[in-house]
Parts: sequence; C-alpha cells; structure tokens
Amino acid sequence: MHFSYGINNNPLAYLTLKNIERALGEKYEVTHFKATTNLTDIQDLYKTIKNLKTDLDVKTNKHKTINIYTKFALMFLMLTALQNGTLRRLEWRMVDWDKQIINIPAAITKTKKDFRLPLTDKILKIFEDLKKYGDTGLIFKGKDNKIMSENTLKLKNYLMAKQQCMVLEVLLQQY
Repeated sequence: MHFSYGINNNPLAYLTLKNIERALGEKYEVTHFKATTNLTDIQDLYKTIKNLKTDLDVKTNKHKTINIYTKFALMFLMLTALQNGTLRRLEWRMVDWDKQIINIPAAITKTKKDFRLPLTDKILKIFEDLKKYGDTGLIFKGKDNKIMSENTLKLKNYLMAKQQCMVLEVLLQQY
C-alpha cells in the first residue's frame, strides 16, 4: 500500500529525459571537456576544491559535502598529475618521510616502472592532514577503507552531479 502510494505520488518517479530537456529548455548533448591550460583557471579550481566542505566539517546536510579522502585526492592529483589508478593504490608504507619522496612500485604504475615522486610542502601538508584519520593501508580510502572507485576522482562527475541537482530542484518546484 505505502509502496504504490510513493510511486504514484513521487514526482521523481516520472523523471524522464524529455522532462529534463523541457526543464532545461534544451536538448541533451554530449559534452567533451577541454584541457584547462590557463594558470589562473587551474589555481581557481585548486582553491575551490581546497575550500569544499567535507563530510567531517558539518553535522547536518552531509549530502552537500565531499568525502575527506576525495577532496585531498583531487588536490593531490592537481599537484602531481599522477595517474588516477596509481593515486588510488598509494599506501602509507610507500612514503619515505626522511627523504620526502613516495616510492611508487612498478606494480601500480601504468608504465610498469618504479617511480619516485618528490613531496612538496603542499603535498606534505595534505599527508599531515590525512594522517589524523589513520596512517596505515591506503592513503586515499574509498568506502569501508577499500580502494577508491575510479569514477570518484573524475571531476566531470562532480560537475554533472551538480547540474543534475539543479535540474531536480527545478522539476520539484513544478510539482
């Protein structure tokens, strides 16, 4: 009884591509993102990510936040240009604090060659902040302390999710 009531009275149950296109006033088109090469744009993006509220910063409305590991992983990617798959497999044991480098084994690199990544002051600060949440296993953790999903670090997913939220708000206002 309650289940059929929810389906029949839930505006999201009728959400179709046609409704979304009508709400946006335009047809859906595939968007191809160009590489950002403008230094100011890159700096602005880094500052935006750095200032994002995390799930640990707020007590309510956690759906409007980003996971702490995701935030620091995105910042780390911007500072190092490391491959997504390599970053997601980094472990604390790979960090050499004395030499200030990360010894990345060939097994987790795309080129299958050992790699040493120097730690800058900003990267060290990220690691210091992350060590508060544990310094064993993976550096950038996903759900249940397992490896982070590949899609988690695709910035376009955040942009698309933000756009979808705006569309849903418009649709909900119509009902």
